[in-house]
Amino acid sequence: MKITDKIDDYINERWGTDRTTPKKKQGKWDSWTLDDLKEERMRLKDKETRKPEETTRLRQINFALRSKTGWGKVPT
Repeated sequence: MKITDKIDDYINERWGTDRTTPKKKQGKWDSWTLDDLKEERMRLKDKETRKPEETTRLRQINFALRSKTGWGKVPT
């Protein structure tokens, strides 16, 4: 087997399971504007301590920001 074939196999590796977002969670942030998301992100980020639910919400907001801005990085 050539090295290029090994690289191709490695790059095209697939996970064993398909991942989908549950229907009830799809579109959760559609009604939020970018400014609303950024404001909520800063509110959560500025807390000294966060509950696990708040950390999850912050991650969801970061994902929503990336998706609404063309999948770029969220500024830190």
